[in-house]
Amino acid sequence: MDHYFIGLTLAPTANTESGVAVIDRNNEIILVDKLFSMQDIQFFFENFSSLKNSRICISLPWDNSMLNGKWRILSKPYQLVS
Repeated sequence: MDHYFIGLTLAPTANTESGVAVIDRNNEIILVDKLFSMQDIQFFFENFSSLKNSRICISLPWDNSMLNGKWRILSKPYQLVS
């Protein structure tokens, strides 16, 4: 039985912080925190006591440069001009 749900959103660059949130199965917030480096993320997962009883969801940063040319052009956010 899962006791915790861990959400991690990774920063797109090394200059910005990543975020982590932990909720229990009753949707109560256990932890919300900022992580400033990959060492902080590793430290969090190594020291979280109920990792084996948790589900983890990781949000990867969007990197537009990983798309090839056609899809990079089509993925640009456009704003309508009135």
